[in-house]
Amino acid sequence: MIYKTIGNKEILNDFKLVIFCSKKCQPEIIIKSLDLTVEIRKAGITFIGGFQTIVEKEFLDILLKGKQNIIWCPARNIENYQYPKKYKKTLKENRCLILSNFPQEDDRISQQRGMIQNHFVAEIADAILILYAAPDNNTEKLAYSFNNSDKKLYTIKCEINSNLLKLGLENIQISAVLDTLEV
Repeated sequence: MIYKTIGNKEILNDFKLVIFCSKKCQPEIIIKSLDLTVEIRKAGITFIGGFQTIVEKEFLDILLKGKQNIIWCPARNIENYQYPKKYKKTLKENRCLILSNFPQEDDRISQQRGMIQNHFVAEIADAILILYAAPDNNTEKLAYSFNNSDKKLYTIKCEINSNLLKLGLENIQISAVLDTLEV
């Protein structure tokens, strides 16, 4: 597969944690996600994602204020792409990689490309964090598709995530993620 990149390609060698969250998310998850983001930023874990939903974008904005590496995979081609200004600092600091697997003609984001991009990102990530997956939606289907893989799957433990917990996703504990990294 041919990748198009902007930024530091060496970041691909890091342990990568990907984040997913359904578009419609309950306030309880949003609050817990923001607290979790601060923990992840402090731990310096490399994050990868498409950062498509509002919660994912908020997660990214908090991470961009930290010092960890970030890999952003937009659901489109990045040739001749004018990336958002918020990435300039991290790109200059060599802590960011913008990565795409889409051909040049796929220069617009679409729902179908978003689903392709989510599977692509999950494939190259080492661990998957699903903050929330509405029942029977694409995020929950993604969780099912990676449930029997060798990747660690995490979520936030709360009643609203009972579908993910029943599937076997583990409650995310940053210390446990760091233990897998042997930090």
